Amino acid sequence: MYRAARFRWLLGTSALAARAHDVVILIGVFAWLGKPIDGVFLAALSTVIGYFVNDSVVVFDRIRELGRLYK
Repeated sequence: MYRAARFRWLLGTSALAARAHDVVILIGVFAWLGKPIDGVFLAALSTVIGYFVNDSVVVFDRIRELGRLYK
């Protein structure tokens, strides 16, 4: 919700869809390998979500900054 309020709705919703895609891929890989859902799984899931949130905020800030220069 933060990205949708701070940036355009299109960027916020696309970031949310991409994060959901990454989480589904991670869950699918764990299920395919037959790994148990335990603390390691939750740590990996939290790490992926945390990195993606940080990355999307940095990238969207840069896009917004460059958009001001080229208007």
